[in-house]
Formats: sequence, structure tokens, C-alpha cells
Amino acid sequence: MPASLKALSKYLGITLTVLCIGFVAWRFSLLTPQIRRLSDWPSVLAGLSIATLIYSLGALLLAIAWWFLLRTFARAPISLLSASHGHLLAQLAKYLPGNLFHFAARHVHARRNGLDHIELASAAFAESLLLVIMATLLSVSLPTEALPAEIQWLAMWRWPIVIGLLCTLSIGVYILRSRAQATDRDPFQTSAI
Repeated sequence: MPASLKALSKYLGITLTVLCIGFVAWRFSLLTPQIRRLSDWPSVLAGLSIATLIYSLGALLLAIAWWFLLRTFARAPISLLSASHGHLLAQLAKYLPGNLFHFAARHVHARRNGLDHIELASAAFAESLLLVIMATLLSVSLPTEALPAEIQWLAMWRWPIVIGLLCTLSIGVYILRSRAQATDRDPFQTSAI
């Protein structure tokens, strides 16, 4: 990548970071009067601290899951540290409306580590399937009446959806294994962290 494009991408990244932080600060400033009226600050600060810790642990787990997906779908090896770094850097972009920049930032970071577009798209697609599978499995523990009215009609389709998505994911992994065997590389081998 030419030096001018590297400088441009760096400035775009800084601008995006400032915009994200500004967006979160703006939203928090809008909610501050309501928080002051409805709650006492020590409780709010304690709750924010606990929520921050839980969110941070969740983000680390998602970064590790992203690394597993990249190891599954990509031919080029990528370290846990590099994949996690890219995923965690992209977390801030989730707070811009649309979540598009989150996917783009992860994609750009992984491309810099030698991964192909199709492999990254496969990993992102598998991630989306897994999120739907987990949401559907979690919804099984709720009675139909507890679900939002707009999706209550889907309640009877929960298990077929899970089974269908798991089959789709399994077929995709099988195809990737077959492709990897043709190139003498196991996509599930472990690499150095």
C-alpha cells in the first residue's frame, strides 16, 4: 500500500474513532438528566463499572470466536493476537449507526494479514448464522407470549430454523475441508497464538 494511502487510512481511522466516541458521549449527555432524576449516582457508577467489566469480557470472548472463525475459513494462518487486535479495534465502530464500519474495519485488518475476501465473507456469514442460532436457542427458554409480538409467529419454527442453520453451517465447513484437503492444508489446525 502506498504511503499516501496508509496516511489517509490512518487519518480516516482517527476520524472514525473520534466520531464514535463523540456519538457515544452525545447519547450519554442526552440521557444524563433522566439518569440523575431516576437514580442516584453511586448506583449508576457501580452499575456502569460492572456493565463495563461484563462487556469487556464478552468482547474478548467474541474476539476469540472471531479468531476461531478465521482459522476455520481462511487458508492463511492468523494468530490469536492479530485476529483479536483487529476485532477489538473494530468494536468502537459498532456504535456508528448501521454497524457497517465494524465489518469493514475487521475486513481491512484481516486483509492486511493475508486473508482473502471470500474467506472473510465466509467467516462473517458463519458468524451471522451462529448469532441467529444462539438467539433462537435462547428464545426456546422463553414462552411464546414473552417474545415480541412481531415474531411470536416464528415460535413454532424455532427448532426447524436451528436445525436448518446448523446443516447450512456444517455443509459449509465440509466444503471448506474438502477444498483445504485439495491444497494440503487443514483449516482446523492450530497455530501459534
